[in-house]
Amino acid sequence: MKKKLFLLVLTCLILKLSAQSDKELQNKINKFAKSYPAWVYIPESSFKTPDQVINEGGFLILKTEVSNLDWKEFIAYTLKQKGKEAADAMLPDTLLWLNLEKYADFVEYYYGRSNYSYFPVVNISYAQAEAYCKWLEDFYNSRENKFYKKVKVSLPTEKEWMYAAMGGNQQTVFSWPGEAVYGSKNELLGNFYQVNQANIVYGEGQLLQIGEKLSAYNWLNPGENSPAQASSIKPNAYGLYNMSGNIAEFVKTEEANCITKGGSWGDPGYYLQINTKQKCDIKNSASPFRGFRPILKMEF
Repeated sequence: MKKKLFLLVLTCLILKLSAQSDKELQNKINKFAKSYPAWVYIPESSFKTPDQVINEGGFLILKTEVSNLDWKEFIAYTLKQKGKEAADAMLPDTLLWLNLEKYADFVEYYYGRSNYSYFPVVNISYAQAEAYCKWLEDFYNSRENKFYKKVKVSLPTEKEWMYAAMGGNQQTVFSWPGEAVYGSKNELLGNFYQVNQANIVYGEGQLLQIGEKLSAYNWLNPGENSPAQASSIKPNAYGLYNMSGNIAEFVKTEEANCITKGGSWGDPGYYLQINTKQKCDIKNSASPFRGFRPILKMEF
């Protein structure tokens, strides 16, 4: 009897200490989010896929894709710390706009003009995105009087990205509720290329072709669409903007092919689905359609 009572008291004590610890952790995370409001905390939970149950969360993620202004700050720090050659190596390859008809003006305007400051940075490679994450990690870890031990900043894994995009709704197709890309007032819920769905050919669980001649990986010439501001359109339930559409976002990979999630302003609605993904050559990953948003994990 005494043993059972002791175990009961011990269990209650452990649960109480655990609750206190969780509360203290949440308070510190809230303090960080308040100090750096560009980040959103994604709580720990689990979700089901057709193949498995995945436990995820417990990290912070940027509310928006990294913007041109964010990138210019990175370039300025790199120039100051490492010199002009290193800074020049991190510049977006703006000439890639010339691969698209009707976008020649963007070579100068998109990254160079202040009215595009809050648009997502594009034409940067997977390696440059990783370099940005490392710089941001060093930036936070070098803060004086920080109340955390250290942080780790990186690209999200595909699973982490999907969990954040769901906004707590495991059944959702896109980063908003429902299965449509238009809202109740016929408004677009994401920034994507509105190709006539009758011209799309599917097979083997993926988009294979658009029209008679244009493949899914070389047709990209939308002509009448463009990226939108990183904070445009209504955010998902976690407060994240443009998880479906606008810019296809790099996720972490260890392979020769990079992976993007969420689809872009130049993709049909098919690629805006949370479960779909696109692949690219990691050595030639820079594109007007690709960008990224990092995640941050804290250690106290």
